[in-house]
Amino acid sequence: MLMYRLVRVECPASSANLGPGFDVFGLALDVAYDAVEVEVVEEASEPTIAEFRIVGRYADKVPQGENNLVYKLALTIMKELGLNLKVRITLDKNVKPRSGLGSSGASAAAITLALTTLAGINLEPTKIVELAAVGEELVTGSRHADNVAPSLLGGFIIIRRYNPLDLVRLDPPDNLGIVLLVPDVPLPEDKTRYARSVLPQQVPLSNVVHNVGHASYVVLGFALKNVKLIAKGIQDGDSIVEPARAKLIPAYEKIRKAAISSGALAVTISGAGPSMIAIYDREELSDRDAENIGKSMLEAIRQEGYEGEYFITRPSKGPKITKIET
Repeated sequence: MLMYRLVRVECPASSANLGPGFDVFGLALDVAYDAVEVEVVEEASEPTIAEFRIVGRYADKVPQGENNLVYKLALTIMKELGLNLKVRITLDKNVKPRSGLGSSGASAAAITLALTTLAGINLEPTKIVELAAVGEELVTGSRHADNVAPSLLGGFIIIRRYNPLDLVRLDPPDNLGIVLLVPDVPLPEDKTRYARSVLPQQVPLSNVVHNVGHASYVVLGFALKNVKLIAKGIQDGDSIVEPARAKLIPAYEKIRKAAISSGALAVTISGAGPSMIAIYDREELSDRDAENIGKSMLEAIRQEGYEGEYFITRPSKGPKITKIET
């Protein structure tokens, strides 16, 4: 029996990896949210989508109709949960696609949470993340959860393993400030798959030791709510993935240096890029100081002949259910 007739949920953007935590770390970001509204038309003999609309800032930047991730994942989830319904779905697309901010993860999280809420199904966190991660597989070919997990659960996520999925959520420090640079640069058509294809298949043991040590500091910093420990773990913390992906971002080194010289504690690529994330202590730097970090990062990319935009933000607490009708 259905709990509601209509549900609208919003799920946040996210930043995966945070330096040394490839496919393991994810952080929800209070910078943009994808929203999905699902309305039940009637019961049906099988899961059916009567109408599918895409609105929002980036509506024209994602596949339309049956080719859209949300459309495909909605049918998959309804079949998995035994929801034989005819529904109307609206995707409000506000997380920039192919930006390194977990765009597909936010959409997958939103449709997953909307359908489970609609049906009144209370799933364990790992189960709902597993359902949403199917959407990532549809887009990237890999069922990774470092974006969908923070989009669904909020805060900082550590994924211990994938089979079976085991993860932990931690609340970020209140004074963790974030500056995001989202550059407008040429990208491969299938950006995420390509960004994975450039990664080394074998690495020296010393690089593994380096990453484990820095990743430990990131976790310790979140556990102790210590921004400086988090920064120590992130800054130059990845000697495996980031060096390979840095070549895909114009002015990568200039952006890093500009942010640090303007007061940032650490800078790294957000997910598969090209966005870059800088962190700072909100108790030590003012809003004006944070703006200066953003301006310096933007100026660095402009010196290479590209445009972009920056955002001053902080971690997100997670999804919001913004509309319910019985």
